[in-house]
Amino acid sequence: MGILYDIVYTNTLFLNTLVFMGIIYLVARIYKVLTNNFLNTFIISTIIICLYRFIIYICFFILGVIEWNFTDIINSISHSLIINYIYITIFYFTLYGISKKLQIKRIL
Repeated sequence: MGILYDIVYTNTLFLNTLVFMGIIYLVARIYKVLTNNFLNTFIISTIIICLYRFIIYICFFILGVIEWNFTDIINSISHSLIINYIYITIFYFTLYGISKKLQIKRIL
């Protein structure tokens, strides 16, 4: 669904691809240094979401797709953080429970 939205409405498919690849690389490097626990996952997710939203907003501004408005970027980040915190909490504890039940050793 996201790929169709990028192609039809924003025409920024490759921009999002490059940003996602950069963020994945950054997350992989961060998790090599930090342990995998809920607090670190929460902090890293916050940084990554803010970084992604800010980079995309700056690129859209440079391309002339949107006007610069600091309130819009803060609203976009805050709404994205709220829903992602809910998802992170649900998925983290679900996967943690499954790994405990199946006795899967955590790698990170």
